[in-house]
Amino acid sequence: MAASGTGATPAAIAAEAKQAGLPAGVDLPTVAVADEPITTGAEARAFASYMRIHALEATGGQTYAQMPRYATDNGKGTNDPALATKDENGQPVSNPARNVWVTETALATALNMSYMAEQLSLFSIVIGVALLLAGLGFGILAIGGALRNPETALGFLHRHGGGAATVPVRNS
Repeated sequence: MAASGTGATPAAIAAEAKQAGLPAGVDLPTVAVADEPITTGAEARAFASYMRIHALEATGGQTYAQMPRYATDNGKGTNDPALATKDENGQPVSNPARNVWVTETALATALNMSYMAEQLSLFSIVIGVALLLAGLGFGILAIGGALRNPETALGFLHRHGGGAATVPVRNS
C-alpha cells in the first residue's frame, strides 16, 4: 500500500487542519508518508493518524459520538427521528457524515493492528532471547552441580585418585 496525496506530510496536514478550522488540541501526524509504500507498523500507524485528521475535516471537527444520528434538510442533523429527513419509505435518513467515521475507524483499526503486531513480534524476540540466555545459565549451573551441592559445583574438573575402591564385607 502506498500513501498518496498532498495531505500526507506534516506541513500539508497542518495547513489542511487549520483551513478546516480544527481545534488546536488535535494531535497532528509528525511523520511523512506521502508517495511511499507503507511497509512497517510505524508507517501504518502514521497513515492511520492522517486518516483521522481527514475524517475530522470531512465532519467539521466532530467525532462519531458528537454527531446527530439523523440527517436534516438544513444540514445540521438531529437525534429526533420525527424531525429527520425521510427516505422514500418514510424512514429517517442516517447522517452520512457518521459513515465517514465508521469507515475511517475500520481502516485505521486494521492499520493500527499491523503496528501492534510488529511491536508484539519485537517483544516476543526479546523475551525469547532472555529465556534462551536464562536456560543456558541454568544449564551451566546444573552441569556443574551447583543446584545440588555447592561444594561439587565444579567437582567434575577435579581429578580423583586411581586406586581401587574398597567395599566393606559383612560376615554373618
